[in-house]
Amino acid sequence: MGPSEAQIEILDSIDPMIKKLTEEHVSKYPRNIVKKDLLYLLPPKARYAEESKERPRHWLPSQILPPLDFSDKGDLEWMVDFQKRAKGIPDSVRVALALNIITEEGLPHFHRILAQSLGQNSSLSAWNNLWTAEEDTHGTTLGRFALYSGILEMLSLETEQFEYLRKGFTPRWIGNPWKLFVYTSLQEMATKVSHENTGKIVEDIDPLFNELTGIIARDEAKHYAFYMKIFKEIIQRDPNETLKAATELMPSIDMPAVAISNFTKYADVVGRLQIYTLYNYIEIVSTLIKSWGIDSEIQGLDDYGKKAQDEILKVPERVRGAAEYFAHRRKAKSFSFPVIYGRTIELN
Repeated sequence: MGPSEAQIEILDSIDPMIKKLTEEHVSKYPRNIVKKDLLYLLPPKARYAEESKERPRHWLPSQILPPLDFSDKGDLEWMVDFQKRAKGIPDSVRVALALNIITEEGLPHFHRILAQSLGQNSSLSAWNNLWTAEEDTHGTTLGRFALYSGILEMLSLETEQFEYLRKGFTPRWIGNPWKLFVYTSLQEMATKVSHENTGKIVEDIDPLFNELTGIIARDEAKHYAFYMKIFKEIIQRDPNETLKAATELMPSIDMPAVAISNFTKYADVVGRLQIYTLYNYIEIVSTLIKSWGIDSEIQGLDDYGKKAQDEILKVPERVRGAAEYFAHRRKAKSFSFPVIYGRTIELN
């Protein structure tokens, strides 16, 4: 299944916009991201790259965590200091990092899903390739951080990644580009929030980790803007079908890593740490409702479209009710994960 003829026609009509957004998209690792007082936290080779005048259009893992030569005194001294800082990252945050890594490593499925759902539009194909390359950068860099720091049991992490990819992820909305744009708008912002908040928890313990998650979060925010802008344009051309798609997905979405083992436990830890909760989801949905103009008059709506609009406007309060219910019922709980060497953590 793929896009309908009507959807293909609409996507082709906005192809110049899609091409422009793709060409303007830049995910550089700018000098002003790493503050001068953080430069010493980077490995020597990364400091050199930071000061170099040659800046690639898209940042790469070795600009932050380059391969190390342990016969080099500078590399060895940096590694000792790096691992000492990382050792202070609590096990609960390490669990969140593991979930973020596994999520980023779901690329083969998501590249496939986008390709199947978007058809043969050349500009969207170019975007899909660019997006995949950037997300791979995220997974590689986070994985390198985990490997260098030793804060995760890598064999367990890699086993979970492998099993997650082997199971596959085929959502019920695959093949429908309108639903895809709704999902990616919601999911990219949720991922942005998750990366950002994971780093903030330990910004005083490991500023470099916070800086890294912040860089990735900025990329996710740009991906969110891409999908959000496209769907906003499509609403004007196909209001009834777009709102129908939004109605089906906005009440709740399955996060990309839902297929991994122990996903419910991972999500519970992330929620208890206030890294990502239903309240974050409420804010994301509310922002999209406003950005897409769903809270105002939309021209061309039929009765079904108006009903869909009403249903979407009710989503934030319905989710709020669920959030308050779960918050009221939550009790202290213990968790154990292989990726943190089987240790147990206690969370309220």
